[in-house]
Amino acid sequence: VGTVLVLVFMMNMRAAGGGGANAKMMNFGKSRARMTHTSNINFKNVAGLMEEKEELLCQAGGERAKRLIQIGCDLDSLGAQIRELDEAIYAGKDVGYALDQMIGQLDSAAGWGTWDILGGGMLATMAKHGRMNDAQNAAFQARQAISRFRTELADVSQLRVPDLQVGEFTSFADYFFDGLFVDLYIQDKIGTARRSAEETAAQVEDLLSQLRRERDRTAERAAELERERERLLAGM
Repeated sequence: VGTVLVLVFMMNMRAAGGGGANAKMMNFGKSRARMTHTSNINFKNVAGLMEEKEELLCQAGGERAKRLIQIGCDLDSLGAQIRELDEAIYAGKDVGYALDQMIGQLDSAAGWGTWDILGGGMLATMAKHGRMNDAQNAAFQARQAISRFRTELADVSQLRVPDLQVGEFTSFADYFFDGLFVDLYIQDKIGTARRSAEETAAQVEDLLSQLRRERDRTAERAAELERERERLLAGM
């Protein structure tokens, strides 16, 4: 009987030990999952808790409360400035894209124009004017983009957007009075239009650089205020 009791006791201990190890292994993973889940929940609530803390501080009054209120107003103002600057930068990029399209069409027209001067005939003339028409359309798109850029820029800066000076190309004379002098005249018009587009593109890029620097300064100022706000809240 004593032997049987000892065997039963040992079997129970072994089963309990083995089950306990397995249970520990399984519970270890579950425990970590629960801890991670709790940590995530706390992390998500940090912003809300900080807002509640700030609200309590402001309600309590005092110099710190005044400073927190002023920081909140300044951050709202800086955030609005950054949004306006972003809109102006996007509008300026649209101008640059439209001008690039225009310059590409003018380059193609100039290539066909050279062939026309060398005696390419009616085919070269038609191809040249096809590209010139495309360049005129691109110039129209560029002017519209410049108008939008000018509107957006007025909200954030006193900087001026340059005008795009591109005249009409003479198609009638090129078709019906075809000759070397007319071809050279048209080629000169294409070159003048290209230089105007390049100058405008360079000025727009300079404006964009200034806007980007202003945005960086504004964002840095906002970041400084955020850090000051955090220090004030941490000192409660």
